Amino acid sequence: MPNGAILAIPLSVMPKLFFEQLQADALTVAPYMGLDSVQPFLGFENKWVVLLGLTSNSGSADFQQLKLESGRFLYEEVVSKAISWAGSHQLMFVTGATKPEMIARIRKLAPDYFFFGPRHWCTRRRFECCGRSRIK
Repeated sequence: MPNGAILAIPLSVMPKLFFEQLQADALTVAPYMGLDSVQPFLGFENKWVVLLGLTSNSGSADFQQLKLESGRFLYEEVVSKAISWAGSHQLMFVTGATKPEMIARIRKLAPDYFFFGPRHWCTRRRFECCGRSRIK
C-alpha cells in the first residue's frame, strides 16, 4: 500500500479484527456517530469499549462542552445515552477533563462505570482534587 493510502475496513469486520485476531482487550471508540457505530464493538466477552466521554484537549470546548437547551453539556448527554447501550462490565469512559467538577458531573451520571484518565491528566495535585470530588 502506498504511503498516505487509506485502508478501508468495514465496520462489521473491525471488532473481530481487533478483539479476536489482534487480541485487544479494549478499544477507544468515538460515540458521535451513535449506537450503530458503537454496538458492533459491544458483546465480546471480557472486552471493553472505552468511549470518549470528555477529553482534556482545548478543542473539547468546540463540541463536548456545548451547553444544550436542556441545560446539560453535550458530554453529559453522550454519557447518559451511552449507559443505555451497555453495562459497566463492557463500557468505560475516557474522562480526561482537567476540571474535577466536570468529572464529578459524569460520575453522577455513571456511578458504576470505570473512568480512564490519560496519564498526562494524573498529576498528584489533580488526583487529590478529583478525590475530593468523590471520583472513583
